[in-house]
Amino acid sequence: MPSFILINTLLVFFSIILLGTYIGKISVKNISLGSGAIFLVALIFGHFGFTMPKEIRDLGLVLFVYAISIQVGPHFFRVFKKDGWKFATTAFVSIMAGIIATVSLAFFFHLPDNLAIGMFSGAVTSTQSLAVAVDMVEKNQAGDGAIVTAGYGIAYPFSVIATVLFVQLLPWLLRRKPREEEEKWEEQQKSEHHELSVRQFRLENKTLFGKSIEDVRAYHIASVNLSRIRRGGKERVAIPGFLLEEGDVLTAVGELEDLKKLAVIIGPETKIPLLKKKVVSEDVEVTSREFVNKKIGELHVFYEHNIVVVRVIRQDFEIVPNSTTLLEAGDIVRLVGDHIEMDKMVKRIGVKNEKLNETNMIPFLLGLVLGIGIGAIPIPMPGGAPIMLGSSGGALLVGLFISHRKRIGKMEMHVPIAALNLIRDFGLMIFLAGVGLVAGGKFAEVFQQYGFPILIAGAIITLSSLVFSTIFLLIMKENILAIMSGVSAGMTQAAGLNATKERSKTDLPTLVYASVYPFAMLGKVVFIQFLVYFLWRF
Repeated sequence: MPSFILINTLLVFFSIILLGTYIGKISVKNISLGSGAIFLVALIFGHFGFTMPKEIRDLGLVLFVYAISIQVGPHFFRVFKKDGWKFATTAFVSIMAGIIATVSLAFFFHLPDNLAIGMFSGAVTSTQSLAVAVDMVEKNQAGDGAIVTAGYGIAYPFSVIATVLFVQLLPWLLRRKPREEEEKWEEQQKSEHHELSVRQFRLENKTLFGKSIEDVRAYHIASVNLSRIRRGGKERVAIPGFLLEEGDVLTAVGELEDLKKLAVIIGPETKIPLLKKKVVSEDVEVTSREFVNKKIGELHVFYEHNIVVVRVIRQDFEIVPNSTTLLEAGDIVRLVGDHIEMDKMVKRIGVKNEKLNETNMIPFLLGLVLGIGIGAIPIPMPGGAPIMLGSSGGALLVGLFISHRKRIGKMEMHVPIAALNLIRDFGLMIFLAGVGLVAGGKFAEVFQQYGFPILIAGAIITLSSLVFSTIFLLIMKENILAIMSGVSAGMTQAAGLNATKERSKTDLPTLVYASVYPFAMLGKVVFIQFLVYFLWRF
């Protein structure tokens, strides 16, 4: 190989990512290594002496976790309130299964305590717990931190590959069909929010002549919204006080069954092209504090500007709004109104439709800085070394918070889905290549010293966490995609999530992963300290 390639670190690093991504796409009977192949390729390169600065690896993990947290933040807290205990227990079961297996195997194989501690961190793929363990060991037994790192390096490779393969094999082992179960989940979600349609009706009901739009709504015969009125070649906004006349054409938005009912009290359905010169519609993302967590009926500003909210899009589901509908941060509202007044209203509510594909870089970068800073704050622990959330832990918490609030201070936060997907996947690739290079440099050395028992022990620890967290989620009667992503999150294993997402067409895996991940990450940081003290004492 030409020498200029060998000395070009970035060229080698991205070649590892490219080769690993290509190999990961190779599928045998629907089973593939996925992003875990990047780790394997990096492992080989690491064995031959290739390295990459630790900061590059950390950057990848931070970008991955930050993107995940922003993606699920708007609905994370709602899901957490409903099933938070279940997600916390999933993480606890996974961690405790690993700890019990570690202690048992350390006694059975007569492994050095510090080596077993590192094996636990590697077997459950937790770099944060490794950092805490190394710090504790170095403060009490100077120089032995290298042994902890060696244990991590020997257990980590199997854990990454085993998790990726395990989650892909789960549907076959459990005789479950991911797509069918996902469709049932989608139907359950859609049962609450049906698809909306637009229909037009010509007013022929004499009892409504001279009545206002508000009078029509008072019938409550159907859950629909009237958005426009066509009269004499002119189009007007359907504000509550507008008085109706015979022959008016009313445009309504709602569920199809409800729209059919509307014909009973208004008149026959008709089809007339909508005029867009003066009366326009806009899709706007709600970010302004003036509108977040407010009921539409409380927001008199809509009436002041002759603007009608005809639909609310939340998490890809459409809602027919009424005066009691509570607007949430991140909702996409469709407004109908006069084109001049519309511009004023859009500026007050949030992000206009054409700007939904642009990233607000200042709040995005500020969130990263805040997350990394919070992760570096030491948290005192009774009787032990202080712990830190780490850069990724801080980025996770800040990302969840600002994406839920949709702002930092007065700055609005918006990142398009396509941008988040790119940041998430690219960050994961960088991280897996980085840890693969580190593990590859230690793998052969530790294996030669301790032989097969340490490989077997690491594999058992990993499988214990995987199997017991799976059993718990089965008891909870979760669907197969939730089990796959929940197990991956319990292992804090991003490659497992990636393998799960390849079987999915919705955000279900990402939502479950992000719900379990915080508990798993923090739990490992806390419980490894108990593991250290227990092994040292006994």
